[in-house]
Amino acid sequence: MVNEGQDLANRPLESSAEGRLDSWKEIAAYLKCSERSVRRWEEEGLPVHRHPHKKKSGIYAYKAEIDAWWRSGHERLREIEESQGEAATGGARWWRHPWAIALTLLVVLAGIGWKLRPLRPGLRAVHIKSIAVLPLANLSGNSEQEYFADGMTDALITDLAQIGSLKVISRTSVMRYKRTEKPLPEIARELNVDGIVEGAVQRSGNRVHITAQLIHGPSDKHIWAHSYERDLGDMFALQQDVAEAIAREVGINLAPTPRRREAPHVAPAVYEAYLRGLYLLDASKTDAALAEFRKAVAADPAYAPAYTKIASAYFDRGFYSAMPPKEAFLSIKDAALRAIELDDGDAEAHAWLAIEKMHYDWDWPGAEREFKRSLQLNPSDPDVRHMYAHYLLTMGRWQDSMNNMEQAFENDPVGLDVAT
Repeated sequence: MVNEGQDLANRPLESSAEGRLDSWKEIAAYLKCSERSVRRWEEEGLPVHRHPHKKKSGIYAYKAEIDAWWRSGHERLREIEESQGEAATGGARWWRHPWAIALTLLVVLAGIGWKLRPLRPGLRAVHIKSIAVLPLANLSGNSEQEYFADGMTDALITDLAQIGSLKVISRTSVMRYKRTEKPLPEIARELNVDGIVEGAVQRSGNRVHITAQLIHGPSDKHIWAHSYERDLGDMFALQQDVAEAIAREVGINLAPTPRRREAPHVAPAVYEAYLRGLYLLDASKTDAALAEFRKAVAADPAYAPAYTKIASAYFDRGFYSAMPPKEAFLSIKDAALRAIELDDGDAEAHAWLAIEKMHYDWDWPGAEREFKRSLQLNPSDPDVRHMYAHYLLTMGRWQDSMNNMEQAFENDPVGLDVAT
């Protein structure tokens, strides 16, 4: 099992005779991991001090002490995490002595002539069929980079949602847990998922460091963790690497597709404009978002995702009467067709074309064809399920409409958008 401890062990930590970290967030940033992890590691000896006469959350730590603990204890931490995976199988309390398990297995397997292979306790103990990606923490030390962490969260959700056999919770639902202190088992119960992905993003110039962890939500047990570092222009490849690694850990074999084979390099300025646009669109600042998306396509006319979001922005403008419906729908159509021309595997672009065909062209067969294509590419998108349910209701197909609405609720259990 590759875990966060093993990956970080390969990175030399800064050593300093002085220098204090005054919050869980600062400790997490120093270790390049999530706050939840460092809180958990306190139970394993992470040297954290508490201010006298202050509430429990008032903590601080010294870099030198953390360095010493890490260099001397990360192997023990790895053993503890692996042994906790053994405990999840419901076996005896041998998990308190990991060496006893290894010795016993060695003797037994050697006696019957089997080849000893590395064990992966987390996977033997749990089965992941549904997953939620919690908002990635921004460790950049700059609140203005919040858009970047949220954008990476959205991208990872989108990539995972293309795995047909895996139920992926929508962004609408998971963003409610941003900066939450709720325990993971409680979040897993509320979202009705087996697996939870959490992590952190740290950006320095055009270099991006991402740490991702896969956790069995009901038991709060680590299954997998890894860190990645790439140039800003290689974010598509990074997102695909993370999604594919998670898919492998939950036992899903991904068939090769053009979208996974081709991970184009994108100019940093283009990608940043796109992510800023997403952040503004989510904040209902439609005109500002549209300006960012236009900036992205002006710099790179072949950047398909920006055209898709231009279609989304025009829908908002038409819906809220910021422009005449005819003009809005024609703009949606132009942007969606351009996105599809550049990337036929863009599920959202097909959905916007379906909306245009349904509400403006009144091309009912064409609308259904586009809805089906969108859901074939991304079966976990609750917004498309919701819109398709309305189409089916219009067509008088009541049961099909109800089935799609139920699936929309499954993938967006605490969101508001599908509740109408």
